[in-house]
This record gives sequence, C-alpha cells and structure tokens, in this order.
Amino acid sequence: MHEVGLAQELVRLAEEVARQHGASRVRQLSLRLGALSGVAEEALRFAFEAVSQGTLCEGAELVVESIPLKSYCPYCQEAFLSEDRYGIALCPRCGEPSAEVLEGREFVLSYVEVI
Repeated sequence: MHEVGLAQELVRLAEEVARQHGASRVRQLSLRLGALSGVAEEALRFAFEAVSQGTLCEGAELVVESIPLKSYCPYCQEAFLSEDRYGIALCPRCGEPSAEVLEGREFVLSYVEVI
C-alpha cells in the first residue's frame, strides 16, 4: 500500500513547515487529489492517522479536495470532464477518444495550517 509512504511524506513536509514557523503543532493539511493519481483517499486517510501518531501532525485534519479528470479533445479543441479512470476519455461532443489529460493527476499538498 503506497499510501503509507505518501502519508509519511505528508507528515515530514508538514513538520518541516511547522518547525520553520516555530509552531508546536500542525492543525490542518490540505491536499489536492486527482482522479488519476492512483491514490485511494480512504487508505491515505487511514495511513495518515497511523503515521502521524507521536508527531506534530497527530490529530491534524486532512482536508482532501478531489480533482476530477479533465481531458482535451484535439478535434473539437475543447476541454471536458470525464468519469473515465484510465486516462482515455471519449469527447462528449464528437465521440472521439482523447488521451490528453489537463487535470486529474494531482497529488499536491496545498497548504499546512500550524499553531
């Protein structure tokens, strides 16, 4: 389960931010998680709770913003949202397949709130 490694890295980064600001605790982490990131949100939450024990992140809230898959159709020259989970989506306008992903691969720590 690679979510454990990702959770460990989130804790490491958040603790680094807390120490840089002289904080005693991390209150909240905000994460942008794309539909094609390959990360299971519930597994990440479970892993974060486990690996944050005994750290500055213990008890911190993990806020996850889900980013849907947004593709681009080179034929219609338009962006569109898709429910596809494999990265190849059919354009709703012309029906042509598109593998050009504009959004949906994100795994970004957006902000860390410390106290």
